[in-house]
Amino acid sequence: MKINLKYSVFYFLLLVSGLSRAQDAYIDSLKLELKKATNDTIKLDLLTQLSNECDLTEILMYTEPAIEIAEKLLNNNTYPLIKLSIQNKLAQALNDNGYLYRQQGKTPLALNYYHQSLKILESILKEAKTKDHKNQIKRDIASVLLNSGSSYIDQNEPEIALENYNKALKLQEEIADSIGIANALFDIGNIYSGTGDFKKAYSYNVKCLTLYEHFGQKIGASNCLNNLAFYFRKEGDLIKAREYLFKSLRLRKEMGDQRSIASSYFNLADNYLNFAKKTNDLQSKQKNYLIALAYSDSSLGLSKKFHLIFEIS
Repeated sequence: MKINLKYSVFYFLLLVSGLSRAQDAYIDSLKLELKKATNDTIKLDLLTQLSNECDLTEILMYTEPAIEIAEKLLNNNTYPLIKLSIQNKLAQALNDNGYLYRQQGKTPLALNYYHQSLKILESILKEAKTKDHKNQIKRDIASVLLNSGSSYIDQNEPEIALENYNKALKLQEEIADSIGIANALFDIGNIYSGTGDFKKAYSYNVKCLTLYEHFGQKIGASNCLNNLAFYFRKEGDLIKAREYLFKSLRLRKEMGDQRSIASSYFNLADNYLNFAKKTNDLQSKQKNYLIALAYSDSSLGLSKKFHLIFEIS
């Protein structure tokens, strides 16, 4: 069936525009509620929601007053359940600060906030009474551990990152959070890939791919497939690597993720280029060079059209 690319792109942009407007409307409603709020507990809840939804540049606008209000409420409130709820909001605000500073490349500062968040969450876990509450806090702790692990990667400390990722994995397994388990497995696989242990990296990516595919998580599955392609590339099996790249590309096209599609095109260009360099057959060499050029042009074209900046992955 012939596909009209012009209209496919149009509907993709229409969908993204609609989602963006919906999110903007939600944020605007939270801001309006915040202006009307007079109760500090309500303000704290709205501020933490906003810090989780807003643009990166606005995070401190909401986390700083959230932290200030939370600390004030904790000094004046001794009722256990309310205290735990306030502590949870404080931990969230601190975690959001960690995320902000990691994105800004301020890794030590990011880790400082992540550590503060973890300390509070671990104290809440000790006080939590119900299984549901404990599971939620374990999920939150695992999330912060994964975030801090990424910061340790940025700081070139993979051993500490791996320790955090394994702690997160154990917590996700305790609460049977399959997607959380897959996320932890994916991060652990990336650690082993980065340290050159490609066999272990392969094993962890196969495990998380199984979970992502079972639960229909296309983003995670496409990234795992891409990692598996990288493994076979390192093994010198470019044909097998190509199979995984095409599987990853198919999912990325289904999602309409132009940045990831452009990245996939680049990786396919690299694959065909390397194949052309290795083959001794002149006809095959020329054919693969031309295919590599076509994928390279497609990647560049998408990048220019959508003003994309992407990491090669």
